[in-house]
Amino acid sequence: MPYFYVPFPRHLVNTPDNLTQFRQAMNKLFKEREESKRTKEYLAKSPVPEEAIVDLEPVHRINIYGYIPKETENEVMYLKIHTITPNVVAPLRHFFEREERINGINLPTKTF
Repeated sequence: MPYFYVPFPRHLVNTPDNLTQFRQAMNKLFKEREESKRTKEYLAKSPVPEEAIVDLEPVHRINIYGYIPKETENEVMYLKIHTITPNVVAPLRHFFEREERINGINLPTKTF
């Protein structure tokens, strides 16, 4: 299953219910934004999936970009975003990099 990472949103509480609500809100907003950019003819041939984001998984990782030895850097919490198909990864990454808030939660603007 295709995936990418974003830093865990600061004000998102890490509970299954919160993650489910956050995923549903992201899917809804992503679908609306993508459909508004496309013509009806294009959407008839290639519709935007109802649920582009299949799962959200909180994980601890170390960013290797500008790596600092483990003694001086702690692991950071990231959100692993599983997508329905590989062709929605790039649009979803751009979505995160452009959007600011969903349900009062600031979205991270870096994706990995």
